[in-house]
Amino acid sequence: MYHRLNRLSAVIELWDSHRDQPALGAAPRFRLNGVPADPIAKPDERYVLLDLAPGRYALDVLTKAFKPLQIPFTVTAAGTPFEAWLSCALEPGPLYVYPAYTTLIRGRLGSAAPGEVTISAEYRSARGLPRQVATRCTRDQVYTLALPGKLANPTQVSLRFVAAGGGSREQTIAVTPGTTQRVDDMFAS
Repeated sequence: MYHRLNRLSAVIELWDSHRDQPALGAAPRFRLNGVPADPIAKPDERYVLLDLAPGRYALDVLTKAFKPLQIPFTVTAAGTPFEAWLSCALEPGPLYVYPAYTTLIRGRLGSAAPGEVTISAEYRSARGLPRQVATRCTRDQVYTLALPGKLANPTQVSLRFVAAGGGSREQTIAVTPGTTQRVDDMFAS
């Protein structure tokens, strides 16, 4: 009796970039070069792709809680699995559930926002270390900035909204650790 052995082509590892651990419960959907793909699930949010022909590929990772991610990779005829180890650091999306102790700044860009906007927060930790976090958002979308590190009560945060086509707005706010503060569209008139 002959058994065909499958060739391991790629290992996909999903990583929660906020918690810095495997993205457990991510319930991902995958697309390979635009076509739905069904890799084999393994423990700790790892997946494997088998028997791919040599060539270039684009893997799309889609989940409800994280922002979409696309990873390009190449499969070679003589390649090893470590050549196609796809470490996918997933960035939290609008439906991500942050731990209760997380300090958040949330808001919505309105229809007056000029296209894509980079929203950044600069602040100092309780020990005085400079910190910066950023995200991108477009008009009529929500954004979330999670401020990592131990924070003083209150912490001064400099928010900056910078439009891709030019124009920026700045605002300084005071945040209380472990709370959510709302700052909506600074481009609204």
